Amino acid sequence: NNQELRQFYQLIDFLIMPSRSECFGQVQAEAALYKKPVIVSDIPGARDFVKKTKFGLLFEKENSLDLASKIELAIKNEAKFNSNLSKVKQYLDFENSVEQTKKFIKN
Repeated sequence: NNQELRQFYQLIDFLIMPSRSECFGQVQAEAALYKKPVIVSDIPGARDFVKKTKFGLLFEKENSLDLASKIELAIKNEAKFNSNLSKVKQYLDFENSVEQTKKFIKN
């Protein structure tokens, strides 16, 4: 339920998605809306959000050493992510997404 979801996001510092293959996960959007940066595998779909918003980090899929180094980097630079919250809101803005899709189709 929503209360448990809210409590979960309040307890974490980052969301880590070590997926091998995935589209954009709604869980990425949820975490970002709760101001929790994401650390995701550098795979299609999942990486788009991080690349466009800079609200998280990418690591090489199936590379636990790279994941560990990105976790350390995120901890050291946690405050840096908050400066990108406006990009998150823009990325998740439905009307903005529709306009971008229209431009893409026209071109």
